[in-house]
Amino acid sequence: MGREESYGWDGLNCYDNNNSYPVADSGCTQVQCSKPTAESTAGVDWNHLDPTLYDYEQTLSPANVNFVGRQVTEQDHTGGGPDGCYFNGSAFDAYDKVTGGNWTVITGNKWHTDSVGYHSGAVSYYRNHGRAPCGTTFQQDMVIDCSSGAILYKTNTLSASITSTTVTSTRDGVSKSKTWP
Repeated sequence: MGREESYGWDGLNCYDNNNSYPVADSGCTQVQCSKPTAESTAGVDWNHLDPTLYDYEQTLSPANVNFVGRQVTEQDHTGGGPDGCYFNGSAFDAYDKVTGGNWTVITGNKWHTDSVGYHSGAVSYYRNHGRAPCGTTFQQDMVIDCSSGAILYKTNTLSASITSTTVTSTRDGVSKSKTWP
């Protein structure tokens, strides 16, 4: 019989961990890091801390691949905006790119929450400065961690708009509107 070696698997990497679990003549082999083939978006609710942001939950596919514990991160896609609410001298930065948030994938291959929309302070400010109706649309690249680095798995379109009485938030084709305040 060949030499017994110990290997461990942390869900992402194979490594020698000296835990004495026999694998006989074979051990871990280099495996290509799995990446999602799709990401679905579902609306959750208006954000409890800022009522003009809408929270979304995402589910990674395929369901038979376990992404739990992996990190997903949003990155800027080439270009962005423009933000039609923003103006030179505005008290708020242009809302024309993502913030670079990252999330851990949890049970069910889900990650949440991605909050999309103008902050309530910006909504009031732009209304008071005669900018409404106005809005923005830009893209969000979603990447997942891998031992060799982050892998792009999806590009989404995000948008938000303000009228004199409503706010709207959209992520990947799922859109929510409400009267505010």
